[in-house]
Parts: sequence; structure tokens; C-alpha cells
Amino acid sequence: MKLSVIVITRNESARLRLALTSYRAQRGMSPRDFELVVVDDASGDETPDVIEEHAGLLPLTAVRNDTALGISAARNRGVEASCGDVLLFMDGDVLAEPTLLAAHLWAHRRSGEAILTRGENRHLRCTRFLRDPELGLPRPGKEERIRRSGSLAASLVTRAQILGSFPDIERRSEAGIYPGGANRRLSAHEVEALIAIPDSPILWMAIPGHNVSMPSAAFEEVGGYDADQQPIEQREIALRLQSVGLRPTLTACARSYHLTHLDGGRDPLQNDANWQERFFAKHDGPFGPLLLLYWKSLVDRASVPREARIDSLIHLDRILHSGEMTAHLQAAQTLIDHARQPAVPDVAPATVTVDGFPAVTQGAPSRATKQPKRCLYFSPVGRDGKEFLAATIARFGHDDFDWLIVSYDGTTFPERIFAHCEVVHDSGSISHLARVHLTPRRCQLYEYVFCWSDDLDIGAFSYRNFLDIMQRNGLEIAQPALTPQSAYSHGVTVQSLCGIGRLTDFVEFMAQVCTRQAWNSYWAMLKRLEWHDNPWGWGYDRLAKSICGYRGMGIVDCEPITHTRLKSPADLRAWTAMARLLAACPEHRPSDQRVLGQLT
Repeated sequence: MKLSVIVITRNESARLRLALTSYRAQRGMSPRDFELVVVDDASGDETPDVIEEHAGLLPLTAVRNDTALGISAARNRGVEASCGDVLLFMDGDVLAEPTLLAAHLWAHRRSGEAILTRGENRHLRCTRFLRDPELGLPRPGKEERIRRSGSLAASLVTRAQILGSFPDIERRSEAGIYPGGANRRLSAHEVEALIAIPDSPILWMAIPGHNVSMPSAAFEEVGGYDADQQPIEQREIALRLQSVGLRPTLTACARSYHLTHLDGGRDPLQNDANWQERFFAKHDGPFGPLLLLYWKSLVDRASVPREARIDSLIHLDRILHSGEMTAHLQAAQTLIDHARQPAVPDVAPATVTVDGFPAVTQGAPSRATKQPKRCLYFSPVGRDGKEFLAATIARFGHDDFDWLIVSYDGTTFPERIFAHCEVVHDSGSISHLARVHLTPRRCQLYEYVFCWSDDLDIGAFSYRNFLDIMQRNGLEIAQPALTPQSAYSHGVTVQSLCGIGRLTDFVEFMAQVCTRQAWNSYWAMLKRLEWHDNPWGWGYDRLAKSICGYRGMGIVDCEPITHTRLKSPADLRAWTAMARLLAACPEHRPSDQRVLGQLT
């Protein structure tokens, strides 16, 4: 049995060089066991030279398209030039772990039936701004971002690492083909389904675009990839393969590592009905609409009616088996109908600048007709934080507040007290999530922005008195003092029993309240520093006064709250990342966490 590896590439010569090197590092495979078919889809860079470099090092066949055919047609051309019994589809910007080829071939050899199998997909986020991940050459327009990162060496992926120290690359990887919480959850759901429901009819939904293998005879039987079915061409062929009897499976020891780039993935939820029309015309029944609804539930949960949401592929399988899918199909049809409608812009925006940022005075009808509230409360909330959030909502109410909640661990909020909260699902540090979801445009209707973590016990805290103190003292950014019972705090943030509060040069991010203007400046700082590898998000509050130029910062002692989170071993890594951040910004002096005066 011979394995044909089909690699497609276009204008990614530097990444292709690394990808081909990973096939030189394969273990347990002789040149007789596999062939490499590289399809150059009309690249205009050095791709032909890179392929030629490896022609003598690998059992390689090159296929060149004079005009770009696209992903599906390029893969079909690669299959035409192959001669193996098993086809493995890979991409030109993906590394194969040293056991990947042997694992795929062994999976087919030992199986007593025809299978459609995949490995686990991971990605290397550190390469996203690099044109050449080995030499550290930035993509056009990203030179300053790379220069200021201060950690270029840690972002490099070299041929020497691939051939001699692949575990160093593995340790830097994250789950999913692309960065982001939705991609990570999608990958986890796919792997979970392949393990937990091995006989389900929906496992074709768990098949990705690369790191997938199948018998060549089965590929020929179903007619190959549909060149007109993009995106989701990989799932469409997987559906046809499962329909003719191939069982989707997961193969261990077959991880792939995507060298990420700024282009991102193709979004099947974009307002474009073309792929849906073709898919639904070929495949009747509930599968397609339910897959669409599952994706929508994954990336924009708040927009899907609660009774129609699909939490995972396992949940989708249960829905199909129960037969109770009326609400789900109705919601899916709404998505389909919306995609079929021509795009209509929101109410024409006035040319206005709000606090230095482009803004609109009118937007979508729901936002345009909404009576603005005084405050926006933003918080990433996990399972352990629901009780604190419920207590905060009960005390603050809805007269002055809108609530924007980010569920970072998949927690759902079906309880009545959360009925008026806008809930989205994403993951990352509080600073990362604030940068993504708390944009100046999102905040333009509010006077104040509360950006709080989910481990704050507010006790008898009065937001009205707190905001009055901010106004009276001209504070742009402030926080409640932390009670002495708090599990963890900075010295200056601990409650003082003398007076109303203190003017300071520091306000901790996880409990800050900003005026809209102050938050816009803070958000601009987060965007400016997003290039830095700072996964825990510590340190931005140390730079806020220097970068944002705040004149009024304070800690309000007469309205304290309690920080309940205990210290953990991860704090040491967070401190290390913060030190790197501060060192990378030598022109900005970190806060000394000093008291500058008293509030009145």
C-alpha cells in the first residue's frame, strides 16, 4: 500500500520550504512507501525554485498550473498525477509532525474497512505577521509591529528546528487551524465527536481541509472535489464519501501545524448564498441547514434563539436522533433566507468623529432606535463567575446598564436574571477580549464603561455614588478599592480607611471604570500593543498613564469590593510576560503605583 501526499500551494514559497522540510523529517517511511505531489497553483513568487530544491531530497512530483484553478481543482490535478492507493491532502503552509505519514498509512493498513481519517490540526500563531517565518522577514506594512515585538527569535520556525528539535515547535502550537476561540472550540468539538459518536451520520462535518486521507478508489468513485463548491468543499466531499460507506475516524500521532498568516480562513457565514445554493441543491435534508446553524451558534451565539442553539456536534447528533428539530430548522431557514437577500447597508452614517475615532450616529435599526443607557458593563465570565455576575446584575439593575458578557469556557446563561445580557463566546485574557469586543464604536452610546473580571464580590457597592465621586473629582479612569479580605491585590489598590479615596497613577485593569473618552484611549493602547506575545494580558495598566496621558486616575476607598481570585502557578508566567511587555516599551515609564493626592 502506497501513500500519495497531495500538497497544494500558491505564493507561499517561504512557508512551502518549511512544509517540505517536514516531510524530510518523517519517521517510519521509506521512499517506496509514499510520494509527494506538489501542485503549484500559478504562483508568482519563488515557489518553483523551492520545489526544485527538494526534488532530489524527496520522492516528489511537481505539477504547475499556468492559471490559478482554486483549491478544489488544484487538489484534483494533484490526484491525477498520483499513483498511490491512499490519498493524503495537505497544504503548502502546514508542517507535518514526524509520525504523520506513517500514522495515516498505518490507519488504512490496519482498518478492516474503507475509512476517511484525519489527524489533529494545530497552528503556530507566532508566524502570522511574517512573510518568511525562518528569516523573520515581515509582511508588507508589518515592519514596525515586528520591530517592536522584541521577541522575534521566539517567533521563528527554522528548518533546523524541524529536522532536529520538532518538540520545540510543538510546544508553541495551539489547537485549531486558525487562532481564536471559535476556531479552538470547533477543533475540540470535531475531535470530541469522532471519539464519542463513532457511528454518527454527521461525522463528515468533522473533516477539515488538510491532514485528511482516504482510499484513492473511493475518491475516484465519488468524483473528487467539486471545484464549484467553495468554501466547505472538504465537508461536501466528506459527506459524499460517508454516504458511500467510508467511516470518518481520528488518527493519533498525526498532528499538523499551520503556519498562520494574516489572510485568515474562508468564512462560510459571510452574506453569500452561492455555496449554500449549490450545497443544498446536491444534498437534500436537514444536514446542511443544521450545520449552518451550528456554526452560527459557535461564533455568534447571542444572535441565535436560545431554544435553537446547537452547542456541539454531539448536541447536533442528539437533535437528529430525537427528531425534535422544528425550532432549529426554522432558525436555520432564517439564516438561509438572510443570505439570499441582497446586502442592504444600515442607515446611512453621518460623517462624525467620536473621541478621535470614526463613528456613526445611526447604525442598525436595533441600535438606532434603542434608548441609550448610561453605562456599559463588560466582563469575561466563566462557570465559577456566574454567581458573582448574577449578584452584580441584581444590585445594578438595567435602568442605567447594558450588559456585554463574554463566555470564555463555554458556559451558558439560560437563567432568567441573564435574559437581558448580550452573551458572546470567545476566549483569551480580559485585555484581549476587551480589545476585540469593546471597540470605540461599540461604546459610543455610553458615558461610562465598566471593564470588570468575573471574580469580584461587589457586596454593598453603590455605582451611583462611585460615579458621582468620579464626576466630582474629574476622574477619567477609576476603580473601587479592594477590601483587606481580597485574595490578591496590588498594595496601592487595598482599601484605605482614611477618606473617600486617593488620586493615583495606577488603576488595575480588572476592576476599572472609564469615561467613554478614556476607554477609547485605553483601547487604542491595546490595539497599538497587540503585536506583543502577552497571553495573560498583565502590564497594560502599568503603561496606561504614560501612553494614554490620563490626568485623573483614582481609587475610591468608600465603595470597596472584594477580589476573590487566589494566586496560582500561572501568575509567575504572567509576571514574566508582563516584564517582556514593559521592556519592549522603554520609551514609556511604567506606573510607580503611587498615591498623588486625596479625593473629595
